[in-house]
Amino acid sequence: FLEGRLKVRDFTEIQEDIKKVLNAMFDFSNDMDVEISNLAIAQSWIKPSLENFFFYGIDATKGGGKTTLGEIVYFLMRHGFVGGNISPAALVRLVNELDLNIFVDEIDQSSKDDDLMGIMRKGQRRGNPYVRCEGRDNYPVAYDIAGCHGFSYRSELEDAFMDRSLRVHTSKSVDARLPLINTFKRDILKSLADELFFWNIQNIHVVGSSREKGCSKVFNTHNISRENIFNVLTTHLETDELSYLKEIFGRDNELAYLCLEVGRTLGFDTLENIKKIIINKKHDSASSENFYLEELRGFLHKKEKEIFVKKLQDGNNAGYYYFPKNRVFSLFIQHLKELNVMSIGTKKFSSMLRDLGFVEGDNITSQRYDNHPTPCLIFSPIILENLNLSSPAKIELKEVIEDFEQ
Repeated sequence: FLEGRLKVRDFTEIQEDIKKVLNAMFDFSNDMDVEISNLAIAQSWIKPSLENFFFYGIDATKGGGKTTLGEIVYFLMRHGFVGGNISPAALVRLVNELDLNIFVDEIDQSSKDDDLMGIMRKGQRRGNPYVRCEGRDNYPVAYDIAGCHGFSYRSELEDAFMDRSLRVHTSKSVDARLPLINTFKRDILKSLADELFFWNIQNIHVVGSSREKGCSKVFNTHNISRENIFNVLTTHLETDELSYLKEIFGRDNELAYLCLEVGRTLGFDTLENIKKIIINKKHDSASSENFYLEELRGFLHKKEKEIFVKKLQDGNNAGYYYFPKNRVFSLFIQHLKELNVMSIGTKKFSSMLRDLGFVEGDNITSQRYDNHPTPCLIFSPIILENLNLSSPAKIELKEVIEDFEQ
């Protein structure tokens, strides 16, 4: 590289290879999850020139490959680092002193997850440091923890944290080749990671230092107004990009502008993908809750004969049929794929189960199914009524009548 014999490609070419590698090494639910992963990697390489960031979230069931995906994405990031059971104190120092972009695996499983999320939330934008008192004199020390951080989770997280995130959803892969391939993921990814590093060195004069914002030009005039400031900040955007920003509000507007900045800085068009990503984000926030809830209800109707196979033999729910919760989730995700409908994550699935009357500890309990303990849905009479399902006895009687008629 120093001798000029290594020619580094434009980022637009490199990012096409990033997407190819992502697809080769992981089973994504849909194309937008690949785009979100690609944008997460891209924003890390221009981190010094950005004022705010989106969090990269992975929603997955156990065994869905969330850790593997986090390792792949953060290996290709600038200063990417994957940590499990990371302490709040370590998180702060790793970001402030080493400028790392941290991926916290299973952030919801830590006993200190609230502290971690509270600290990470401050890393979504610059100028919001984490402050703690240190030393014998309790001297206040401010830590800059802004960065392209990420996390994986299997349960519900607070809305304020999730609203700052662009999330992908994973489920168990049925491709037997992937476990072997990902055993050697670092060897496979190294050449691409090296090229990204050299791209950064070659373009450090553009992306390696903070960009002067247009605000100073506005504030130096006597004509300060909301419209004037907005026009200066968006003067570099295309007409269709500007029109789209005026259609969305709040956090969605902020994230869309960030993604547009990443694309424009690196030279690739992102508008159409951003529109789809924001729609997906709204779906994650349950904007289409009724559709998915009714689809789940109808799906359970179709699976009556598969669900009503095993009965509990003892306990408060003795005599009721039960079925593994994770298996229902996997089958439902496959059902959505067949419908060519956007997938959902475990958070939304758990929320829909609550709407149908399933409650942890009551009719969602750990049971032995196929000789393995697993969380199971218990179909009590109340649940059957909520689902408008026939009782198993009625199903059996119906089958007898059909046999008799035949």
